[in-house]
Amino acid sequence: MPIVAVIAVLTLAGAGVAAAVVLRPDDDPPAAAETTEPEARTVTVPGETVTTVVTDTRTDAAPDTDDDVVDDAPPPSTGRTVAGPGYVMTVPRGTGWTVGAARTGNGGRQLLRRIVGPGGIVIRIVHTPDFEAKPGSDFVVASEPIATPAASASRVTLEDFPTPECEQQLCDDFVLNDPAFGGLAILVNGTGDDDAAQAALAIAESVEPS
Repeated sequence: MPIVAVIAVLTLAGAGVAAAVVLRPDDDPPAAAETTEPEARTVTVPGETVTTVVTDTRTDAAPDTDDDVVDDAPPPSTGRTVAGPGYVMTVPRGTGWTVGAARTGNGGRQLLRRIVGPGGIVIRIVHTPDFEAKPGSDFVVASEPIATPAASASRVTLEDFPTPECEQQLCDDFVLNDPAFGGLAILVNGTGDDDAAQAALAIAESVEPS
């Protein structure tokens, strides 16, 4: 292999003497910047294991990119499953949420459950196994279909409905009917995009006939 040299020639003033400096290939090259491999860290939560890659935070580390984190696992569940005759559903759980026990009403023709959430949210679930759910037309001000696994489902907005939390205000009632469970009405003291209505909508969308 030929030797490659870099020669710098300096001429000394008045002496006519040339000096050469030669850098040979086997001379030590400049030191490279220190690099480190990313540190793998495993975090375990109930029901799943998430592995993330933590990049070096020193100034000589490579810039962060979207590929630095590996986290394909879904977040932990934030609900609990409640079953009734002919259906299962997911209701909220966690700080500020209380799910009451089922009780009967209207001479045993209704199964009732009350859920209380943060900020004064009240959700009433009325199950009628032997007939369809249908709110009184005197209170209905708007209605639209929604997509759920039930045979039919709609979002009905009620005005001044005779419950303590819905009197003199608008409330959404999510009405589901299916041959497997009869009728379900999920009434909440909220409407539209507010937190209360969105919580009740999530319950309605989770209902699975069984």
